[in-house]
Amino acid sequence: MSQAALNELARRRRLADGAERQERISRQHERGGLTGRERIDRLLDPGSYLPMGRLVHSEELADADRSLGGDGAIHGFGTIDERPVAVFASDPTIKGATGSSTVYRVTHAHERFAARFGLPVFDLHQSGGARITDLMTSKFAGIDGANMGERHVFPRRNLFFCGILGDYWPPWNMVQSDFTVMSQTAHGALTSPALLEVATGQQTTADELGGAKVHGTLTGQVDRVAPDEPAAIEMLRKVFSYLPSRPGGTIPRCHTGDPPDRIDLELRDFLPDNPRRAYDMTKLVERVCDVGTFVEWMPGYARNLVCGIARLNGQSVAVMANQPRFLAGTLDVKALRKARRMLELVHTCELPLISFIDTPGVLTTQEQEHERLITEVYRTSMERLRPHVPKVAVVVRKGIGFAYIVMSAGDPEGITFAWPSARIAFTGPEPAARIVHHRSIANADDPAAELETRAEEMRRRMEPSAGEALAYLDEVIDPAHTRPRIIRAIEALRGRRP
Repeated sequence: MSQAALNELARRRRLADGAERQERISRQHERGGLTGRERIDRLLDPGSYLPMGRLVHSEELADADRSLGGDGAIHGFGTIDERPVAVFASDPTIKGATGSSTVYRVTHAHERFAARFGLPVFDLHQSGGARITDLMTSKFAGIDGANMGERHVFPRRNLFFCGILGDYWPPWNMVQSDFTVMSQTAHGALTSPALLEVATGQQTTADELGGAKVHGTLTGQVDRVAPDEPAAIEMLRKVFSYLPSRPGGTIPRCHTGDPPDRIDLELRDFLPDNPRRAYDMTKLVERVCDVGTFVEWMPGYARNLVCGIARLNGQSVAVMANQPRFLAGTLDVKALRKARRMLELVHTCELPLISFIDTPGVLTTQEQEHERLITEVYRTSMERLRPHVPKVAVVVRKGIGFAYIVMSAGDPEGITFAWPSARIAFTGPEPAARIVHHRSIANADDPAAELETRAEEMRRRMEPSAGEALAYLDEVIDPAHTRPRIIRAIEALRGRRP
């Protein structure tokens, strides 16, 4: 091969690495952002990156941009903790990382390759949306439709992780990924504020339309919000360390140094003396799981339900827990959607599911009913039956009505424990007493005292000893032994495939 050809190849590689984009790169840094290559280098193990198609460009790119190398996107392969992955990163220094027909073709080919070989895909995304100068043509008919929804065909072939690191219009990967993290200054919505104003006349800001606070608290469409890009990328690496490389793959196990037989005597006094008083369920989850391993998902959304991943005796598990600090731990429509998100992960990754239950039931209000509450309860109840994985439920204080079922308590494929403080029934004691004893309460000299007397009768019937005696509960346990009991139950159920 001639030296001239080798020199030309070296020149093009330098261009692809940003040799002629220093001014644009500096502007990106001034805005607090990273370049596509810098994002990849933070995600992957050092020296493991293998680029793919880094010199492709669209026909419509101006010569000045074409000579800079690439087309606003970087594709390739590498490793995270020595596990092979596929990676995509937006490069905002070229055309604002807008999507062209060429970028879409390469991205789809890259993802199909990853799916065929079961490689997890990591998308580090920032995009100004579709490139209008390239896609104002009928060839758009085959662009997005070719890949939309393809990642979630069944059986699933690989996992998908998304980091939204800047403006992203429209953020399809936000809703297609198995885990999504968003940096604090990023934005994402189906349309940008500029297009929204042109199309409808409605004026809004990027923060109000699709900022990190909106998606972290109102929509629940991101699993975590990170303060900046490096923290977001580090969160992707951390979550991946808990999960298998592919659906049905081996779940990583990590020696945490936390003894599996650790007994926590303080849990005997964990609950408030007043059964109506709230407490922080997250603290219970953290005390039972391996120390420092609980990673909460969607912490700002549907705060009446705690969801996340953790380790127990080094084994990755999924966690769902009612949070009495918010809405008394009832399940509303948002909490049911959040639960379904976690159950989808459990099914895809075959993670053991641990539930901590303290709920007075489903939040049945007129507003909730108008939000299709009964459909959400039914769909979540069905979703909980899909995963054939070890399931362990612990009823801590209250397990009432359909919420008890949704939280995977009493599943025939799982094990259900209860603390002595647990109270389990179809409905709460006061509503039950009002219905069953409405005449005696109405005719009593002191209706309030009569109601409390009848409610106390109902509470005694709700004690877990009755359920244990009839084999509806597997065991009433000492709260101090919650951790070793759960670990042994997981081990007993491991490998079962009903």
